[in-house]
Amino acid sequence: MSKFYNTVYEKIAESQTLQAIWRKAYGPDYLEGAFYSAITKSELEYVSSWLELTAGHTLVDVGCGMGAAGIEIAKQTGCSLIGIDTSDVAIQIAQTRARGIRAEYKVADIANTSLPTHSADAVICIDVLQMLPNLVDSLTEIKRILKPGYPCAFTAWEIPHLKPDYRPVLESAGFTILAYNEPLNWREPQALVFQQILNQATVLAEELGEVCASFLSEAHAVLATIDQLRRIIAVVK
Repeated sequence: MSKFYNTVYEKIAESQTLQAIWRKAYGPDYLEGAFYSAITKSELEYVSSWLELTAGHTLVDVGCGMGAAGIEIAKQTGCSLIGIDTSDVAIQIAQTRARGIRAEYKVADIANTSLPTHSADAVICIDVLQMLPNLVDSLTEIKRILKPGYPCAFTAWEIPHLKPDYRPVLESAGFTILAYNEPLNWREPQALVFQQILNQATVLAEELGEVCASFLSEAHAVLATIDQLRRIIAVVK
């Protein structure tokens, strides 16, 4: 799977078309560098308000991808940042983007970060939960690295018949739920993203090569089910 995502990140990092699609769909709420994600400026502001980070704190971004969310929080708060992802290509991109802030990145599985116990003042996990094959182990690991009583924020999608509600599994991992909300008006820009991916399939095929097929498949699947999906932001401790 990491080989597949390496190829994906290699291609999308250079795709001007994908960046333009995300930027147009989300408008002023577009978080720079966060294409191939649904996190927005307003969502990240909400998340950051719960974390209460300062220059003396350490934020761990698990499943960080190309790093946009964690980097933005670190820039705003002055905190130190540790990014974790299974894709070494994504990690390389994030390292390049994070120049000028206190950040380090490592290639590791979320279920086995190798970080010290109780070393994080906050953890974020952006748009990853629904993709984890080992969700319970990953949540257990996040709980281990997080300082007791400190916050962790997730964004994800509830998927009917597969992952309809994350609260039971979060609580079974030992977390206390502080907030569990659906952001306002998330469907329209996301639907626009995937519709534009279909509309620009020919151009994207030239830019992305064989990776384009997975984007088109995802676009068809999301557009067919988007009314049944529910995007959530969860904050736990």
